[in-house]
This record gives sequence, structure tokens and C-alpha cells, in this order.
Amino acid sequence: PPLPEAPAAGITTREEVSLHSKDPMCAGCHALMDPPGFALESYDQLGRFRQTEVGKTVDTSGTMVSSGDLDGAFMNGQQLFAKIAGSQTVRSCFAQQYFQFAMIGDVARPVAEADRCAVDRVSASFAASGDLESLVKLVATSDSFRSRLSEGGTL
Repeated sequence: PPLPEAPAAGITTREEVSLHSKDPMCAGCHALMDPPGFALESYDQLGRFRQTEVGKTVDTSGTMVSSGDLDGAFMNGQQLFAKIAGSQTVRSCFAQQYFQFAMIGDVARPVAEADRCAVDRVSASFAASGDLESLVKLVATSDSFRSRLSEGGTL
């Protein structure tokens, strides 16, 4: 549905964004993307710290949903970022994205089903350790990476 032309006077950004959650067509996506944004509400559009907006105390709390081990409530950005830093879900996702980036390079080849074992092993190892150096080594020594084709190469 179309958004209003201008925000209503006297309501905070959070209040305005929360209005979308009431519409069933918008609620599903807003339930996922609003909470991380709420954690950053203490910063205005220019990145300046603030404790109030339109005379109201800024609320930086939220609840993460459908996000693996990040699910649950947080009171502020620091709590959310601490959850993210310790998240096995985030580490596993990061490892998968890193693996795909390493595999694609300049060659437009998506990670194939044949790579699933390597991706799973790399993701599980990095999720447990969080060690970036180990992640790079795991990807570089995987069979998928070592036997990939260079641009224009053939088997």
C-alpha cells in the first residue's frame, strides 16, 4: 500500500514505522527488519546520538524473531550487538557467504550442490570458533576451492 506523504507531526520514527506492522501485508517483513533498526534509534539520520525525539524518550528495545539463536528480546543496541557477536547462526551465515565469494571470484559460478559438504564443514567449524584465519584456511584447502575452474578453464 502507498505510504503517507509526510510523517504525522509529533510521532517518533519508531511510532511511524510501527504503524506498518498493523497492516497484515506489511507485518511479516516489518517483524524481521524493524527490531535491528529499533536498536539504532538512539542515532538520528546524521548519526548523532540522541536520547529524545520529538520530546519523547527514544526506545531502543526490540525482539528478534525467525533469526535462529538471535531470537529474543534486547533492551538496546549493545545487547543486540553482543547477541550478534556470539551467534552461531551469524557465524555460519558469514562462513557460507565467504565461501561463496571465494568460489565465485571473477567467475560467475554459484556454489553448487557438490560443494554442500565443504560449505557445511567450513560453516560448522567457523560457527564454533569464530576464527577468521581458520576460515580462510578452511576455504582455501577445501576440495571445492582447490579444484575450481579458472575463467575460461575446462575440466
